[in-house]
Amino acid sequence: MSVCINHISIYLPDNRLSNADLANVFDIEPEQLFKNTHINARYVSKAGELSSDMAIKAGNNLFNETKLDKSEIDFLIFCSEGFDYIAPATSCIIQHKLGLSTKVGCFDLPYGCSGYVYGVGIAYGLLKAGIAKKILFLTADIPTKVIAKDDLELRSIFSDVATASIISLDDFKRNILFTAPMEMEH
Repeated sequence: MSVCINHISIYLPDNRLSNADLANVFDIEPEQLFKNTHINARYVSKAGELSSDMAIKAGNNLFNETKLDKSEIDFLIFCSEGFDYIAPATSCIIQHKLGLSTKVGCFDLPYGCSGYVYGVGIAYGLLKAGIAKKILFLTADIPTKVIAKDDLELRSIFSDVATASIISLDDFKRNILFTAPMEMEH
């Protein structure tokens, strides 16, 4: 059995920070920014918009795009470096706001860039152990709120974004990230 990412949805904030916007602040040409990064614009969350708000929007996008019944979800993993509170876990807040069952297992995963790979690995373990059958894996971060305004290098590469993925086990070896090791015959 392999882990399968059945669907990925995203949420991008409406506000954008273009190369021209950054060029107005820093002594650089917009073309040079693109040459250095291959990025034309970055997405910036609204004032007061939290990582959980963005994750909920990505989750709702996923449910609208797939028509998946929310009752099929039995575990939720939320990966972010920007949680709403120390406690309760942001995943529990998201679970409630998405209207998922109170029986859904939830936890927060405090990772940034590598978090998606770690989250899929953890999901694989939960699925293989029989703890879950269908996992909603949400990621969201708001780095534009914490990057120093005078840091061109970081401001030119980071965006605020959220993703929602459905992860389950699959017998058909499609969209495979991990596979179970073949059993050795003795």
